[in-house]
Amino acid sequence: MIRELVLFGATLFVWVVVSFRLKPMRPIRPGKVIRRIAIIILLVAPFHIGDNLVFTVLGTAQSQGNIVCLFSPYARASKSVYSLIGGGWLEAGEDVVSLTGIGVVEKAGRDAVHGVGLSFYQQGGRDVIVDLGVGGVQRGERAVLLVGAGLAQVAQREARAGLGCAIIQKTKGGQRVFGIFSILPS
Repeated sequence: MIRELVLFGATLFVWVVVSFRLKPMRPIRPGKVIRRIAIIILLVAPFHIGDNLVFTVLGTAQSQGNIVCLFSPYARASKSVYSLIGGGWLEAGEDVVSLTGIGVVEKAGRDAVHGVGLSFYQQGGRDVIVDLGVGGVQRGERAVLLVGAGLAQVAQREARAGLGCAIIQKTKGGQRVFGIFSILPS
């Protein structure tokens, strides 16, 4: 509970500072300031829906179940995290799924999937996948880059670069530099 309040307060502070830096108020009117802060509170607040789901638009969240967000600087769930526009640190006991945007760190107990965009670091117990875009480091049982470019794929079983290039591919069976349109099995 205390950790969630600290995360909420820190996230609220950052978004308020960003808001006033992007659109300063001249002259400052208390009514407009209160309205702007109230809107930011609604955007960053984590809404607990039942026992199994937490929803937030731009905030941080922790859950024993699933988290659904638009963009979250920090999300940690026992089950899964689903993000529409990526996020900062997304961690889940089961799956992390980011549809578009930027994912800085995506760690999952099973599968980490990034649809379209840029993923800096993915780690998964089974599959780590970037569908279309740029992947930084991918670590898992299978590392898959369907279309795009990747820096490093480190996999237990298979590293696969579909229509693209992975600069480094490494499995238990070997390693390769510049894996273009390739599959490196274990």
